[in-house]
Amino acid sequence: MSVGERIRQLRWKKGMKLGELGAKVGLTAAAMSRYELGQRRISVELAARIAEAPGVPIQALLPTERGGGSGQRGERTISILTALLHYHESVEAAIAGEAPAAGPVDEYAEALREAIRCVEEVHKA
Repeated sequence: MSVGERIRQLRWKKGMKLGELGAKVGLTAAAMSRYELGQRRISVELAARIAEAPGVPIQALLPTERGGGSGQRGERTISILTALLHYHESVEAAIAGEAPAAGPVDEYAEALREAIRCVEEVHKA
């Protein structure tokens, strides 16, 4: 199931209309429709905002398996991307002067390199 299909399924389960979910994440109903239909690629950051709107974890939207495999690498990728997203948010807050950064920039860069390696592994499988 694609991310867009998962978004639609989640929205239906929560009884939300397309425009209602879009408004909660700062998008029009038309833009939300394009994401649900797979006409636009969704960033991890937007997926996190969409998941947050009805109060579910981002993992509810992201696929954990590829081609019917065990899902271990997909789960690892999601874990790394989720950690990166949280770290990215803390860096943005530090830049804005709202909070101290969660760690040095080198850690962020290494986490990003690890995420890229993990995603490459998943796509080779």
